Amino acid sequence: MKMLNRLIVGLLVVFQGALAQGLSEPAPLPSLNPAQIEHPFVPGELVVGLEAGDLALPLLAMEMVGTITAQNPPINSFVIQLAPNLTMQDAGEFLRALPGVRYVEPNYLAFAFATPNDPSFSQQYGPQRIQANLAWDIWQPQRTVYIAIIDTGIDSNHPDLTNKMRRHANGAVYGWNTLNSNTNALDDNGHGTHCAGIAAAETNNGVGIAGVAAWNPSVANANSYVQLMPVKVLSASGSGGFDSVARGITWAADNGAHILSLSLGGAGGSQQLQDAVNYAWTRGCLVVVAAGNGGSSSPQYPAFYTNSLAVAATDSNDQLASFS
Repeated sequence: MKMLNRLIVGLLVVFQGALAQGLSEPAPLPSLNPAQIEHPFVPGELVVGLEAGDLALPLLAMEMVGTITAQNPPINSFVIQLAPNLTMQDAGEFLRALPGVRYVEPNYLAFAFATPNDPSFSQQYGPQRIQANLAWDIWQPQRTVYIAIIDTGIDSNHPDLTNKMRRHANGAVYGWNTLNSNTNALDDNGHGTHCAGIAAAETNNGVGIAGVAAWNPSVANANSYVQLMPVKVLSASGSGGFDSVARGITWAADNGAHILSLSLGGAGGSQQLQDAVNYAWTRGCLVVVAAGNGGSSSPQYPAFYTNSLAVAATDSNDQLASFS
C-alpha cells in the first residue's frame, strides 16, 4: 500500500507540473486532437511506447486513463482504450509528460493494397519479366526459408497453397492472428491468399499459378524449401490498426520468419511501426513492403522506413504501373 501511495503521489506531482507548463508539446509530435489527425485512426485509442527500465509509473498512469488492450513486449509498446470521459488529446498530453514515456500517438489504420482491375494482371507476366525460369534452373536450396505473409490471413486449404504452409509437428498451420490473439489465421478477405500465391504458390502441380519461390525439377521435394506463415493483422474488410501490424511483424520475427511480406500500408507513419520494422531488421529479417497502389509519390508506411524494402509495380511492358 505504501508503494502504491508513493506512485500516486508521484503521478500527481508530474501531472501538476505538466499543467503548470501548459502541456506544451514539440511541433514534430503527431496531433492527438481527432479533428486535426490527418490520417485514418482508431477513435478512442492511444499507442504508448515506453523506455526500458522501471515501468511502474507509466503503467499506473495508463491504467488510470483507460484499459490496456494490447502490448508488444519486444518494442515496449501498449494500446490503451481510453475511458469514455477522457479525450485522446487530454489523456495523450498527460502521458507524454511522464518520465519513461517515449511516445504517444494515435493507432493509425493500415489497409490492404487492392488488387488492380487490370485485364493483363492475371496473365502472370511477372515471372517471365524477371526470368524466373532461369533462376529456377540454377536454384539449389541450402535450407528451408519461411515467408510470413502479414495481411488478411491465408486460405491454407487452397489446393495451390496447402502443401506450402509451414506446419507444427501435429500438422496445424504455423501462424498467428493478432486481431484475436490466437492461431486462427484463415483468410476471410482473399487479399492475403492472393499475395501468398504470388510469392510461393506450388509450382509444376498443374493447379492455379506458379509462385516465384521456388522450384527446380532436379531438386527433390523442391516445393518444401519455401514455406508460408500466415500472420493475420487485417480484418475481413482489409483494414487494421498499426498496432496490429506492428505486433504481427514482431511475432513473425520472433517465430523464425526470414522474409516478411506486407502488401499493406497507410499514409501516416508511427514510431511504434518503425520500431517493429527495425526490430525485425536487427533479427536478420528482410522486410518487403508494397510502395502503394495510389499512383502517388507520397510516402506510404511501413514502406517508407529505412529498413523496409519498398516494392512498386510494373506492367507487362516493364513500365511503372499506373496504379503504383
